[in-house]
Amino acid sequence: MAGDIDLIVNTPYGVGTRVDGYEIRTAAVIKGVPSITTVQGLAAAVQGIESLQTAPATVRSLQEHAIELNRLRAAQVESIRSMQKSRAEER
Repeated sequence: MAGDIDLIVNTPYGVGTRVDGYEIRTAAVIKGVPSITTVQGLAAAVQGIESLQTAPATVRSLQEHAIELNRLRAAQVESIRSMQKSRAEER
């Protein structure tokens, strides 16, 4: 539909942006439109959107995330140790 706004990106800079930013954020809240106010937030949103386009979102508990993170860390440590061992054997 023409005139619909799905997302507001407003990264204020300079004099007078405080009032403008307040009005923009207020209007976004009233209309139920998500808004992003930092470059870092925009980068995170873009990364999230790209991820959703390449793979479906999944739901996991914090415990499941912790298990996966620990598994990846252990694999990384093992890889580093293996490389160090190979280098030591080459000498």
